[in-house]
Amino acid sequence: MRLVFYDNTGKYIANIKVGSEALKELGLNWPNNNDELLAQLELELQTYRTHLQTIKIADLIDASAMQDLEIMACMQILMNMTGPAYFTDQDLLALTALKMVNLSIQYGNSDVSPHGYAFWGIIAGSRLEDYEAGYEFGKLAIDLNEKLNNFKLICKVSNLFAGLIGHWRSHMRTNVPIFIKGYQAGIETGDIYACYIAYNSLLQKILMGEELTSVLEESYKYTEYLLKIKNQVFVEAQRMCQHFAFNLQGLIEDKFSLSSDSFNEFQCMQMGQESQFSPGIALYRTLKAQIFYLYENYTEALKPLS
Repeated sequence: MRLVFYDNTGKYIANIKVGSEALKELGLNWPNNNDELLAQLELELQTYRTHLQTIKIADLIDASAMQDLEIMACMQILMNMTGPAYFTDQDLLALTALKMVNLSIQYGNSDVSPHGYAFWGIIAGSRLEDYEAGYEFGKLAIDLNEKLNNFKLICKVSNLFAGLIGHWRSHMRTNVPIFIKGYQAGIETGDIYACYIAYNSLLQKILMGEELTSVLEESYKYTEYLLKIKNQVFVEAQRMCQHFAFNLQGLIEDKFSLSSDSFNEFQCMQMGQESQFSPGIALYRTLKAQIFYLYENYTEALKPLS
């Protein structure tokens, strides 16, 4: 419960500290420092590559069910650490997701294995540049979770696949029904990943060039929910997108700015940095680059991306 609370409230460092301690108490070999982290990641990669020499990714859907209760507990902890690791330490994220995959292959699928497969799919593509395997793991996650009929995991798996994998092979519009299904499940289960769907879904609407009133309507809906659960970093990400739309509508006095009387882009950026909320920082830089580009200030457009 503490891990979920820390994740829900943006206390990512606390989540990782408590989760790491719990994994060690359960007997799982887990790093104490960055050197150990990198060494363990390399060992897990070697194990992973050995596994793929003898199995097909798609066949993992028919793997036996996990029975070891301590390993199942470790899997639950690892799952609850992936979000905070994503925002704070990409090496830790890679180790966390890959550990879930290797444990699933070794001990069988647990009810949270689809989450590990989905997160590893992202990393296999973006980090190892093995987009084919990454997409296969993403599809495995969706299909296995449907087979397991795990309603509690729909939100997480939907966000990971539609938000970060699906567009490798399909148009972003194919993600829309996946986002809708995942967001509704997240609202019903109180899953923090509903916040992530709000972020990714809205960003994809912007990237697809959706009509601005539609973008704002969806963002207002998400903001109402995010305010209700008091997740301020995601609230600020939504407000940033709203002010990007306001800018394009000509409602911001300085055409190169996102700030207004009710929103300060620099304070928003500072909050993201203090919270180590990397997606918020990336979002700010992306939107600022787009504004400079659209108003033909190409030199300034490059600066946020450097």
